[in-house]
Amino acid sequence: MKIPLYRLIDKVVGGALVYLFYFIFVLLRKFIPNKNNIHPRKILVIKLWAIGDSVISLPLIKVLRKRFPDSQIDILASNRTNAVFEGNADLNNIISLDSFFSTIFLFRKYDLAIDLEPYLNLSALIAFYSSSQRYGFANQLRSKLYTSIVNFRRDQHMLLNYLDFSKLLHCELTEDDKKLVKIKYDFYDQSTISTFLKSNGIELSKDLLVGICAGSGESAKTRLWSKDNFAKLADELIEKHKAKIVLVGGKVEEELAEDIIALAKNKESIINAVKKFTLKESCVLIEKCKVFISNDTGPMHIAAAHGATTIGLFGPNTPVLWKPYGDYNFAIYKNVECSPCIKNDKGVFPDCLRKEDKYLCMRLISVDDVLRIVRNAL
Repeated sequence: MKIPLYRLIDKVVGGALVYLFYFIFVLLRKFIPNKNNIHPRKILVIKLWAIGDSVISLPLIKVLRKRFPDSQIDILASNRTNAVFEGNADLNNIISLDSFFSTIFLFRKYDLAIDLEPYLNLSALIAFYSSSQRYGFANQLRSKLYTSIVNFRRDQHMLLNYLDFSKLLHCELTEDDKKLVKIKYDFYDQSTISTFLKSNGIELSKDLLVGICAGSGESAKTRLWSKDNFAKLADELIEKHKAKIVLVGGKVEEELAEDIIALAKNKESIINAVKKFTLKESCVLIEKCKVFISNDTGPMHIAAAHGATTIGLFGPNTPVLWKPYGDYNFAIYKNVECSPCIKNDKGVFPDCLRKEDKYLCMRLISVDDVLRIVRNAL
């Protein structure tokens, strides 16, 4: 299902269901005591959408495991994000939203459900269905279905917003708890990437490998930096830093990657890895990059988690919430008067609202802006 249609159904149908279930909840509330169980034996974390958001949620899961070493901690995710959680030692089970039979048997199965979705009604309904104790973000219609809420703060990174849920469980956070967590991969994933790099003449001991993600998924076209700029950037990095460039992304970025290579002068030093690897194999490849440059999208957060110096390009979304997290990562943002137009906690993802100078927030970012940060990073 296309993402904009999914959001529309969630808003209309999901909103109506929230009203219905809230009415039922009000009627039954006097008969069902609302207890805040700070020692839950079974915990369900709900993170249904977006690879980048899923990566950012891993520190909370790590904190929950540290706080409740003997509890069952499960994640409810979609097929497109399951790989982020596969092999994670802090989780007991991955439940797929795409499987009807997996979700139908969740009724009151858990002592606590933590809904990490910023705006979806569906996730709140699932939390209501699966547990008598439910945590979620405040100040929304769906917030009525939660038993405890935290504020969605626009003045701090989403990783910290997610970690705020742990405070309801009296978790004591250390600075190490506030660091990103790598996605788990195995020997075969490493072997695949080693073979790929070798076949393309890349020697990591000698070559400066720079990763570029020029896409932004299938529903975030306003976040795109131009392919001409990416081609010019690749040429500059090759000519000035003798870099080898690897382009990464999914199926929707395939044509974009081909266009960038066609526009570039130094085609022989650009490797097209778009649509070639699984998510876990892509994690290994991104981890091999010294520098990773990306629009505001999932691979940017993967790069930050896996230790590449990451540069994120921002326009319609705010880097305060979504910049590549970590001390040695960077966000480029021109702060146009109409930006950010994306309101994550309201489910608002408009096309450019400007009548003139469309997509100005992204067009104002120059190749020199990126090169300046790369020079400093190197």
